Amino acid sequence: RCVLLKNGEILKQGSAQEMIRSYCATGGAPGGTALAKRLDRTGTGRMRFTGVRLSSGGEEVTAVRTGQDLSIVLSFEAAEPVIAQNLRFGVSLVTPAGLEFVSFDSASTKAAIQFIPECGELHCHIPGLPVVQGQYRGWVYAAINGAVADRVEDAFELEITGGQYPKMGFFALPHEWTVAASEASGD
Repeated sequence: RCVLLKNGEILKQGSAQEMIRSYCATGGAPGGTALAKRLDRTGTGRMRFTGVRLSSGGEEVTAVRTGQDLSIVLSFEAAEPVIAQNLRFGVSLVTPAGLEFVSFDSASTKAAIQFIPECGELHCHIPGLPVVQGQYRGWVYAAINGAVADRVEDAFELEITGGQYPKMGFFALPHEWTVAASEASGD
């Protein structure tokens, strides 16, 4: 058994593998540097991501099953509140080989975000995550009026465990197959 601590407080307990994944998912990776202190980021710094939390069904997780709901919560800080016509936030999932294969971008949703306070959280909810099993890394980014404010690669790790779909391709999209009889060919 292993215990995950933060500021001397017990966050959670479980197997060593589970707690390592949890530590990495909360900003402990890479190299043990918390997301708020990472120097390998790009952008103007007008706002910065300080943490990432993954949850499903109201519980904090480090792994989800294919087809399970997932929420990605990005903590942030800004020097001052930001009001802008074009605020854009996103999360990309990346394969171990470095292929950025899907992005969840606020610009592709109906809700236009035009204000963020000095500190807070951005919530990205993905219903029925259609990604097949595997180990993925998450990249996070924010842009204000077209200028990148913060971009951090490998901000978190996410394990997607099996579901009802075999590991073929990246997505397990809902679909159906049917069989229809046809007339026999008259050879």
